[in-house]
Amino acid sequence: MLVDTPESGFPTMVEPQISMLAAQFSRDTVSRTTSQAEQDTQLEKLAERRAGRARLRGLEKEGHYPSLCSGEEALKEVAKPGGVWDWALVGPMPEQLPLAGGGYKGVEELKLAVERRTHSFGLLRMTFSCVDRELTKLIQLQTAEESTAAIDMDRSLSAHAPVAVRLYVGCQEDCNAERFIEALHQAATSDEERSLLTMSCYMDDCTRSGAESGDSSKLSKQLSLNLTSNWSDTAKHETGSVVQASRSVQRKRVKGYTPGDRVEVLSNRHGKWMDGEVLEVVTESCIKDGIKVRAGSTKVLFNDGAHFKWMSPVQFEDLVRPSSKPRFPASLTSNLVMEVHTISGSWWVRTYGELNRGFFQWWHSQEEAEAGGPPVDCVNLLGLRQCLEGRTLRLQVDGAAGSVYACKVVDEYDVASWVEALWTHAEYCQEEFEVSNAERTCNGSNADYLHMVGYGSKATHKFLMTMA
Repeated sequence: MLVDTPESGFPTMVEPQISMLAAQFSRDTVSRTTSQAEQDTQLEKLAERRAGRARLRGLEKEGHYPSLCSGEEALKEVAKPGGVWDWALVGPMPEQLPLAGGGYKGVEELKLAVERRTHSFGLLRMTFSCVDRELTKLIQLQTAEESTAAIDMDRSLSAHAPVAVRLYVGCQEDCNAERFIEALHQAATSDEERSLLTMSCYMDDCTRSGAESGDSSKLSKQLSLNLTSNWSDTAKHETGSVVQASRSVQRKRVKGYTPGDRVEVLSNRHGKWMDGEVLEVVTESCIKDGIKVRAGSTKVLFNDGAHFKWMSPVQFEDLVRPSSKPRFPASLTSNLVMEVHTISGSWWVRTYGELNRGFFQWWHSQEEAEAGGPPVDCVNLLGLRQCLEGRTLRLQVDGAAGSVYACKVVDEYDVASWVEALWTHAEYCQEEFEVSNAERTCNGSNADYLHMVGYGSKATHKFLMTMA
């Protein structure tokens, strides 16, 4: 916990927190003085460490939640009184029951999921409590108004547990607690049940479970990442900072950067420091992007990829500073087959997928992706869970309202690469989130502290000692 002290104006931290924060950034800082081969090796080791940390986090979740590979297991968990999940959706395949989504945050989470998972069926468990009495009811859900599999799905879902009512939820307006409670109230068989089937009794139970579990879906919403993979093609040069071959004398050595480094750039147009990324460093004077630049100049992309600057070493010291945010992990693209749920069943459709800057997105074809078309869907990988069956990957993340995504890697030799890359991007999202939270906590004069920690300079340790 950070606490402002009147004497110094800087936050104080207990020693274990200092060590943890210093280690967090120092282990992920890649040396800028090594050769390219050594740097590539360091980046590979960094990716392995990231993947390992995310995998451990995913295994911890696996011990608490139903398997993503089994829709039947998820439905049994919902039907169980006090089960970890209180809702689950499956695709319209009564024998296979492919898992389409599930979670533990009740109606509000389900409301967000129904529009992502059309043509699905499922169960919702609602618990009502008052003093020493408790009542649990199951509601059978159908997100498609018409489905050729409706009769068989009804039989399959009813086999897991007796349901109180069956309801159609085709949009968010259909999915609300008041409507569900009214339906349960009408189906109740006794006055004792009706006395418990009220909004106040349900809300009391939801409040307790929500306080215990927290709302992890907010995590991914707090990440402000841009996914455009062809930033350098669409970015505009920010005027007022044209760096032509200059006669200015470089009076002292400037710390070097390499492509991929995260930095902060002082924008002339916006008058503030903005997140950026080093794209290119030239070793000799030349013409780049229609601009004459001197040897040693660096191209930096910033403002969510909208602008770039070419800066000479002389200007770089004043206009660029190191960022505490982690380097972007390597992107990955491949042909995939995604599972989709339709009115006539669940099918596998060929797509073109990409992992980029902590996001998983896919298009109908590679041509659409290369043309800059919008993806079919895009999810942030913060809080990733994944399970692998053969070549089939099933994923669930914190910010997708419990939706489960299934894909098959076309080339069997790419399966291991996708598994590792997914973990690496998930851990990157976690690091990005933690740094963003720290930056919001430390403001004003404390911002310089984070920049030093992120850069891994010698001043970091001296500064930490003054705070201990």
